[in-house]
Amino acid sequence: MDRVCYVLATLAAVRGFVGVAPRRGATPRRALSVSEEASESSALVQLRQRAVTATGVSAWATQWWLDRRLEGLLARDGEAYGRIATRLHVEEGVARSALPNVENVGFAHLSNATFDENVAEKALLELTRRRYAARAPVPVSRSQEPGIRGLLDEMRQVAFAASPDAQRELVVAVLKDLATPVLPVFYRLVVAGCRPSTANGDPAWLEAAARRLPLLREPEEAPPPFYAAFLTAVVAPLVFSYLVGPATINRRADGALGGIVVTRCKFLQESGCKGLCLHQCKLPAQQLFNDDLKLPLYVKPNFDTLECQWSWGTPAPPP
Repeated sequence: MDRVCYVLATLAAVRGFVGVAPRRGATPRRALSVSEEASESSALVQLRQRAVTATGVSAWATQWWLDRRLEGLLARDGEAYGRIATRLHVEEGVARSALPNVENVGFAHLSNATFDENVAEKALLELTRRRYAARAPVPVSRSQEPGIRGLLDEMRQVAFAASPDAQRELVVAVLKDLATPVLPVFYRLVVAGCRPSTANGDPAWLEAAARRLPLLREPEEAPPPFYAAFLTAVVAPLVFSYLVGPATINRRADGALGGIVVTRCKFLQESGCKGLCLHQCKLPAQQLFNDDLKLPLYVKPNFDTLECQWSWGTPAPPP
């Protein structure tokens, strides 16, 4: 029996890596009926209970199958997924970090996190604060608070004196400074698969050389490569965690790979301010990826749980 479970789990793992989001031309998402949702909810609860009581390979295989069933449900009917995942989290004790997506998942109780900044994070925050003060459109007094709290104090000074558009453009400029001139060019070419253009800030010699590469795309004419969103989601927690806190890879709201969830946003928890979150985090990040790096990004903070879902390959709705 364990061998059968192992084979099923391996097949489920492969299917999960490839993705369960509907393919182009596939049957569109369809809402489950009341009876279908009740049946699915009961089946998933039973799987969860089996996974808890089983041992060895059987427990591993059952958990894999539960994960795949949840991913499939997310791809088919996001609202039904939210209700069933809420039941699994609240009643069956499934950790939020173990769910493929938590955007519409209710919660029982969440407490504030403690963020310890290591030497590298402290150095990055210090560099970010210096670039922020240098580019700020208004004078910024240096805060005596260290780390992220000091940066947020300085951001509040700008928020009181500058327009939302000026705040957004300031943060985009700082992020581009931190990326250096090299990384955006590399990202657009290798990850986003864009044909180099001097209009995007690419060097003229690279634009001329790329004319011989037919596989590259024009951002307005073709979607990003299939790997772009997932690869970005793998790297992003390593790059942004010093600003927003720990994050884990998960699924987008459509069930496809290419998402991360910040489990407890450092920026939002320490600031306690929706305005700072919106104008100096969410909108600048979306603008940087959409306009400069040529890969759509939708950032969706949850002001109740202080989680934040980042979904690459998903266009952000109008603000």
